[in-house]
Amino acid sequence: MASTLRPLYVSLAIGIACVSLMFIGKRRGNLSSTSSRRVIRPSGVCSPARRLSRNVKTFSLDVKTFPAKKSTVSVAVVIVDHGSRREEANKMLFEFAELYKDISDRSIVEVAHMELARPSISDAVGKCHEKGAESVVVVPYFLSRGRHVQSDIPKLVEDARDEYPSLEITLADCLGMDKMIAQVIEARVSSAIEKQA
Repeated sequence: MASTLRPLYVSLAIGIACVSLMFIGKRRGNLSSTSSRRVIRPSGVCSPARRLSRNVKTFSLDVKTFPAKKSTVSVAVVIVDHGSRREEANKMLFEFAELYKDISDRSIVEVAHMELARPSISDAVGKCHEKGAESVVVVPYFLSRGRHVQSDIPKLVEDARDEYPSLEITLADCLGMDKMIAQVIEARVSSAIEKQA
């Protein structure tokens, strides 16, 4: 099960990397005119990511589309999912965070669960603060803009901002509509058809 899901993790990790880099660049450009308390909501062994993407024939991702990297030390990323009462489900987010960290080359990547399990968003932001982050990008690990993305997570981000006023906390958009996610679905369809043959 884990092996069949890892290509999906690769795609989503690259998507989150693109989202966080885009918003960090936008934030830096607008820093002088943006309050630090505003939530910004935007409309030789190979690495594991390269090794996995190489093994998925129906799955083509061009990592060369990443912007040129600047210092990634002061900007932290928190990936937040819904959270589950099943420990194995929560552990998958930690595995995904490691994959994202490998792809993005970011030094500080933490995970959080919106509810039902810890660490919370405030917990994760606190860890980022302890590791020397100057700003934090919170990325909802959700596909659509439902109630959790539009209401619950923004409120929790506000709470974290109140708890850590010295940090600039940016709320990125959810995964949403993305060509890479469509590619993952097609990979799953092709895999299912091959199993039937």
